[in-house]
Amino acid sequence: MSAERRIERHVGCLLAFAASAVLGACGGGGGGGAVAPVPVQTVLFPGNDGVHGFELWKSDGTAAGTSIVEDINPGAASSEPTVGIPSLTATLSNVTYFSADDGTHGRELWKTDGTAAGTSIVADLNPGSAGSSPFNLTAVGNSLLFLANDTANGWQLWKTDGTAAGTSVVMTSSNLIPVTPFATIGGTLYYFGYDNNTPRGYAVWKTDGTAAGTAIEMDNINAGAASNTPPQFLQTIGKFIYFADNDGTSFRLWRIDSTLMLGIVPMLWSSPAGPPASHIQEMGNAIYFIGPNASNEWALFRSDGTANGTAAVATFSAASAPCGFGLTAVGSSLYFCASDGVHGTQLWKSDGSAAGTTAVTSINSGGAGLSFDLGYLTGLPFLINGSSICFGANDGTNGLQVWKSDGTAAGTAMITSAAGGMKGFAFSQRVGGSTYFAANDGTHGYELWKTDCTASGTTIVTDLNPGVGDGYDVTGMLNILP
Repeated sequence: MSAERRIERHVGCLLAFAASAVLGACGGGGGGGAVAPVPVQTVLFPGNDGVHGFELWKSDGTAAGTSIVEDINPGAASSEPTVGIPSLTATLSNVTYFSADDGTHGRELWKTDGTAAGTSIVADLNPGSAGSSPFNLTAVGNSLLFLANDTANGWQLWKTDGTAAGTSVVMTSSNLIPVTPFATIGGTLYYFGYDNNTPRGYAVWKTDGTAAGTAIEMDNINAGAASNTPPQFLQTIGKFIYFADNDGTSFRLWRIDSTLMLGIVPMLWSSPAGPPASHIQEMGNAIYFIGPNASNEWALFRSDGTANGTAAVATFSAASAPCGFGLTAVGSSLYFCASDGVHGTQLWKSDGSAAGTTAVTSINSGGAGLSFDLGYLTGLPFLINGSSICFGANDGTNGLQVWKSDGTAAGTAMITSAAGGMKGFAFSQRVGGSTYFAANDGTHGYELWKTDCTASGTTIVTDLNPGVGDGYDVTGMLNILP
């Protein structure tokens, strides 16, 4: 399967990351593994100049300001550092943490301050060449929490202060789900866990990074026959934790008030047809999400946080799922992509009312409409620049390009013109006033690009690996993801 069309397996991570401010694409929310490379105006990425293999590089957005930080796996071999990759990178006290393979210790936890002298392995958790494959890296207070496998104990929750001596297992009594994201509120980390010693099934757990401070927040999500069905996603907005689960009969959306002791707000939504297709997006005093109704029709739902206050705003074609990855609030407008079953998939916006939910575009309306490429791993999600958004889409004529929109048909247009279209986008990071991402324009291979949602500001940063070779490690990063 090609890198540009590979569907990300890390679904829970996608939803949590989409809710964070890292992409500048989604208002509100929080989540684990937020990427904020340091220094602030510098982007870190896994680059390859054709000499060193895929190693740790940095850029200030110019060709002259792009350089290798450290050749972690010396020579032509690659260490494939996971900088800039959701759930595999986090920043704590101006130091960026990531995983890499130096060719000796296997894939372990590393850190960097953006200099060669400040780049080093944190700890060899699984001695030897196998590595512990740390992921779900999340800053909580003064510690970094993450999942890792030391072989002896399997996948467990770990914490570190950035030193080998300060790296330890938090607890080993629960079997954590290594495909589920972490979410944080203040100094507390929330996650899904499965207790092998009881029939409780999956539960929402919380921890302050200590064994004594680790406990179940919501028990018996899927007890009994459905206990082996993991929850769908975990996301925090304000003081609330949202997650979706499957009790074996229907998919359900829940909300927990983190300020209350086991304070569970009643179930907000359920459907026998399937789980929500989008993350939760806050706009004004309400939250929004996309999911199927009882008739298996896709709908945009609005909720005031109660079951009675949760209802469909608009309903779309049952045959084509809306692009839930792109649910994005810009001021008082919510942007997403959907099909009405007649005009193909188009860009839509909503003010939260039925009358105010309309299609922005009617491009290629006699065919498939716009084909959006919004996956946060292998696409270019909705990115905000002032009152406008930009995104990746294919109009059926020009191939995959970067587009922008101000919410009107007249203000929606392509801002790149790669011959035959781009071959793919991946791994966007918001740094300063620009969003950096990997792109393949069919001429240079995958390289580092940047955009400020204008035509003149959307450009390749540098052709790091001259010719058609990849200067950005897209395929390798997708293979590393759990």
